Amino acid sequence: MATPIRDIISTETATKSGKHTLRVVSALGFPPAFLFLLLHGIFDEQVFPALVLVPMALSSVYSFVLLSGKNKDGSQQFAMTGTRTHFILEFSLGLGLIAFLIPGWISLASSWRGNVMLGTYGTVFPMANFAIHSYFVLRYVAEKYFFAKTYCPHCHYGPFAPTCQQKKTDEQEPLLDAEAPPAMSDNESRDVQTSMV
Repeated sequence: MATPIRDIISTETATKSGKHTLRVVSALGFPPAFLFLLLHGIFDEQVFPALVLVPMALSSVYSFVLLSGKNKDGSQQFAMTGTRTHFILEFSLGLGLIAFLIPGWISLASSWRGNVMLGTYGTVFPMANFAIHSYFVLRYVAEKYFFAKTYCPHCHYGPFAPTCQQKKTDEQEPLLDAEAPPAMSDNESRDVQTSMV
């Protein structure tokens, strides 16, 4: 059964976490952007910045899809962000938004017919979506490449966490001190040799 839109954009969903809030903002930015940019395009008879509505619509649909997802147990499926696929989608949507925003700003600067305010207000919402997608891209890069090495494999502390509380065992000390690994027993070496064959 599909999740009703009123449940997706409810205040309960928007206040679950910062991620949820950003996704709701991204999803709800399309209607006012559509209104402002369509009116600006009609009055000024210009295609830009109204063409930014194409990536803006994709961005809003992407946010709705993420907000409406459910796990098998019925819980919100928001843990699915953070994968390489979502990184590529976030990056592509952000790139699409900025690729249409820049020509839109250039056309706004060259047009002083009196409707510049409509176009300017209309580009605020795509700028917000661009900032949201940039945040998720930078967060993925930071978690994947910069802070990943500070995670403790034993106690699962996050970045900048206190030192690990687990005591080293005798078998772990040579590996941690960059000495030779412990020698294998005869049984272990035979098992390794047979598994290679």
